[in-house]
Amino acid sequence: MLRITTTSGKIGCADPCIAELVQALNDAGFETIASCCGHGYRPGNIALKDGREFAIARNWEEARQIDRLFPIDINGDLIHARG
Repeated sequence: MLRITTTSGKIGCADPCIAELVQALNDAGFETIASCCGHGYRPGNIALKDGREFAIARNWEEARQIDRLFPIDINGDLIHARG
């Protein structure tokens, strides 16, 4: 675990493989409250203090698996309805 500093000045820890991303979010004003890299077994995540959460796919294929969990595209249309 690597040390990070949140936007409120709290000292926390993050997995080494995502520590730079966690710190960058905090440096940009997005306070993080929890994170996990997934340790090679599952997608990682970073939880923000405001309630949002980032999912971090390990690769392109895993990101497409996550996409398939949502049957609606970015325009609100059902994906299977487009034929």
